[in-house]
Amino acid sequence: MKVYDLQKALKIPEKVTELYLHNRGISTFPKAIFSLQNLKKLDLSLNNLNIIPSDITRLCALESLVLSGNKITTLPDKLSNLDQLTRLELKDNALSNIPRVVFELKKLRSLGMANTKIEKLEVEIGKLTNLENLDLSGNTISRLPKSIGNLTSLKNLFLQKNRLSALPNTLFQCHQLLVLDASFNRLKQLDEQFGNLVKLETLDLRRNRLEALPESIGFCKFLRTLNVSFNKISSLPLRICKLKHLRILDFSKNRITKLPADIGNCHAL
Repeated sequence: MKVYDLQKALKIPEKVTELYLHNRGISTFPKAIFSLQNLKKLDLSLNNLNIIPSDITRLCALESLVLSGNKITTLPDKLSNLDQLTRLELKDNALSNIPRVVFELKKLRSLGMANTKIEKLEVEIGKLTNLENLDLSGNTISRLPKSIGNLTSLKNLFLQKNRLSALPNTLFQCHQLLVLDASFNRLKQLDEQFGNLVKLETLDLRRNRLEALPESIGFCKFLRTLNVSFNKISSLPLRICKLKHLRILDFSKNRITKLPADIGNCHAL
């Protein structure tokens, strides 16, 4: 049962499976929540929380924990006892790094760390092999560890508005990737292994420093949206003409003087 009021939830604790208390001005974690033993989803976003108590592990059925938009700087070590957790949202907090306890949440499928002042992505990120969605946007990350290639279940990766100058070759082992947003970074080139992302549907690389795209991008045969605007690209790769599903192609604000002769083969454009 989905509930939006804590007092109401406490009257029927055994029935409550989802509790949404976002934007309530809460500054201290309500301990009464711990009596909701069947709780699977808890949303405490847009409040004034700065401490998450260790007792949160009493919510042993919890699958989704949304703490975005608070004042959290750390997480309790015992959080790893929430072994059913598949979603953790921490965006718009002041963490400065991903708390190490997060890397112990083996069932995690979605991790939101946008705008959390992260400077470095730890190598332990590679432990989260079940991750499907990873949002690291709006931070100051300058490089990705090679262990990012261990995230072979990854479908959506958001890296926009960081300080990346390159993508590790291991990233191209993430063959399930559907969406890659690395816009507003400092990328200068892409490796030819980029074409290994054969399931990619959306690629956003605008506002980088790219001078060319790899020919192998033509192997991303399911690509529907490609944005490389505001770069330094002088010509498009010939293989781009093999992207039969491409619907949106934005290469504005570059140095391109002519199009490939077979660009008309992109019938969906």
